[in-house]
Order: sequence, then C-alpha cells, then structure tokens
Amino acid sequence: MRERAAVVFLCALTAAMALPYAVAGPNFILDDWFALRNAMFEGAWAAAGHNQQVARPGAWVVYGLTFGFVGNHPLAIFVLQTAVTAAVAVALFFVVRRFVAFAPAVATAAVWIVAPTHTSLDNWASALNISLALLAVLLGVASLGRSRGDWVAAILFAVSALCYEATMPLAAVACLAVPLLERRRPRLADLALPSASLAASGAWIVTHWHPDKHVGGWINPSPLLAAHFGWGIATWHPLATFLPVAATAGLVLAVVRLTFPSFRPAAVEPEATVAVGLAIMAIGIIPFLRYLYSPLGAGDRVNVVSSVGAALVVTGLGWMTGRAARGRVTRALAIAAAVVVAATATATNVHRDRLYARAGDDVLRTMNALDRAFPHPEGPIALGPTPVITDNIGGLLDESNVDGALQVHRGHEGVRGYVTDNEAAWRRAPANLRFDQVRFLRPSH
Repeated sequence: MRERAAVVFLCALTAAMALPYAVAGPNFILDDWFALRNAMFEGAWAAAGHNQQVARPGAWVVYGLTFGFVGNHPLAIFVLQTAVTAAVAVALFFVVRRFVAFAPAVATAAVWIVAPTHTSLDNWASALNISLALLAVLLGVASLGRSRGDWVAAILFAVSALCYEATMPLAAVACLAVPLLERRRPRLADLALPSASLAASGAWIVTHWHPDKHVGGWINPSPLLAAHFGWGIATWHPLATFLPVAATAGLVLAVVRLTFPSFRPAAVEPEATVAVGLAIMAIGIIPFLRYLYSPLGAGDRVNVVSSVGAALVVTGLGWMTGRAARGRVTRALAIAAAVVVAATATATNVHRDRLYARAGDDVLRTMNALDRAFPHPEGPIALGPTPVITDNIGGLLDESNVDGALQVHRGHEGVRGYVTDNEAAWRRAPANLRFDQVRFLRPSH
C-alpha cells in the first residue's frame, strides 16, 4: 500500500510540475524543427537524420514515432514527455528503495522531479530519447540480481545505450555496485550478459559515431557542482552562491565520517547515500569530458545521469541534517531551510518553463515576420546579429534549425536560412537578406 501511494504521489508531483509549461503553451525549438522537416519531406523514419539514425538506432525509432507519427503537435509530445518523466521518477524510487528505507527513497525521486537541473528532458521534444535512455537504464539496474534479471538488464542496457550513450558508464558500474551494495559477491554468470550487451552497444557506437561529435580537448567539469546546487536551481545570486558552499561542506563531512572510524556514526545510511550520489554525479560527467554543453537550459541534458546522483546527495544531506537536529528550534530551522530550497527550485523550474515557452513563441513569430519580409527570398536569410537566447534556452541557433523551421512553416524545401554569431558576420550577409531578430523579438534590448 505504501509503495502504491508513493507511485501515485510521484506521478501527481510530476503532473503538477509540468502544469506551468502546459499552460504557457509548448512549442518546438532548436533540433525539433530539423526532425519535423525530415519527417515532412522524407518520411517518418528519416526524422532523426542519417547520422543520428546510424549512431543511435534507439533515437532513430523514438524520433520516427515522435516527429513522424505524432507529428506537429507539441502539446501531445509534451504529454508523452511528462509520462516518461513520471516513469523515470517511479523507477528511481524502486531502485533506491532496494538499498534504503521507504521515506528516503520517496524523497530522492521527489527531489529529482522538483530539481530544475534537467529541464531539457522535461520540456524539449528532441530530448525524449534521452529521457527514455534514463528510464531504460534505471529499469535495467532494478532488474539486476532478480530472477532472470540478467537477461532483462542486458536488453534494457542496450536499449538505453542506443538511445543515448551517456548512460553506459552508469550501467557498467551498476553491474558490480548493485551486488556489493546489497552485501553479496558479484557472480560472473550474472555479469556476463549485461557486460556483453554493453560491449556490443559500445562497439556499435564507436564504429558508427556521428563525425560532428568528434570534439578535441578536455573540458573543465567544475561547473557540475554549481549546476546542481547553485545557479542550476536558484536564480537569486546570493542563494546560488551560498548553496554550493553548504553542499560542499556537507559532502566533505559525509566522506570524512565514512572514511575515518572515529567520526563514523552508528548508522551510516545518510552518509552512504551522499557518497553514492557523489559517485553517480562523477560517473554521469564521464561521457561529456570531451564534449560538454553548458549544463543549463537546453544544455542540461548533460545532467541526465548526474541529476540522479545529485538527488541522492540532497536526500542524504537532508537525512544527515534531520538526524543532527535534535532540539525543537534546530529542527524548525532545518525544516525552514528545506522549504526555502524546495520553493526556490520550484520557482526556478517555473521561470525556465516560461523561457522554453517564449523560445517556442519566438520561432513562430519570426517565421510569420519572415513570410512578410521575404515572401520569395533569392538566397539564405540571415537572422542576427546574434542568437536570441536566455539561460541557454533559445528557439533558433544554427542553420539546421532555421532551415527546418522555414521549410516546415512554408511547406516546401526551397527556402533556407541561418543565424549569425556576431554583428560582423551579420553585416557580411546581403542587406536584402538580413533580418534583425534581436530588435524584432527583444525591442527593449
């Protein structure tokens, strides 16, 4: 009965968090237009584009079903995304419930829902394959150690990896970590099938990788902490500065208590929850060490795995605080702090929902304006002088976005366009093919 109640609660919380964006009005942005354009002119199964179709066969199926068969209905796709988000939260609850008590398991899933650190998975249609990859890997982890669970996990890990390869390190580590966390010895027979599945998936990805994804140089992963505990969840600067400091202090305390027996409390479940969450955050960033988007707004898809670890960290820190708050005043202060953080995260989520809705509206307004200004353009239309973007959320950022939006909007493939990065590039475009989208969309700027 408690588990059923938890499932209902998590689904209701997901729906409540999705409501502001549904009311604001979902629309397509960025790569959505590229996928819609492919589906319109080349058929549903071309929606993902050839490169992604080969590199990510799972994404190819998801895009075909989403943009090809659901089609140009952003609200319907958003409802589907919300259902997947709810399923991820429920799966996370059951995974965490294997290792900790009921209340912390529910709290972890609830924190993940409320935290505005993975808004692209919730609001961006093109990220549906990423959400499904997270769902599949969590279900695979939940299957490990069960009767015939190795077969189920092997299939789910392959599905997850071929939808979005960033989940592979988590799946690989889970094969060993799950039995160890349950205090049993890993058996080769249980590891063989999931490991073979991951190896085969990895071989496919390496040999069919999208050439545009080859980016040189190592990135700096230091923004990860602030993305999950600072500006990623708070728009008010003082709070966004304080929260990472508090989180860092809690992380250090948890690690010290686990490492040194003299500091270790009688029950270490809260500290262990923090440590496991920190490990998952680190595992989640591995696939992006040479290709990292800014982990904010549409770029926060890099947090697909790390956001799960961060939810565990927050739950563990809250658990530690609750255990330490013995007096009535101290407990009241702890509860007040939790309420403030939850309210801040919720407000930030609503703020970013509005930015996504505005970005989608910007595209439609721009397309209508281009209809009037360039009914029969003699070349590619230059939108400039710079992309219109706030908190890493924008409607149009590159040539494929503009081409897709123009061609879907006008119903033919003859019209082209692009976005310039700076004033100089915009000025180099032919004067009769320039459109000042910044002045049109943000006159006050």
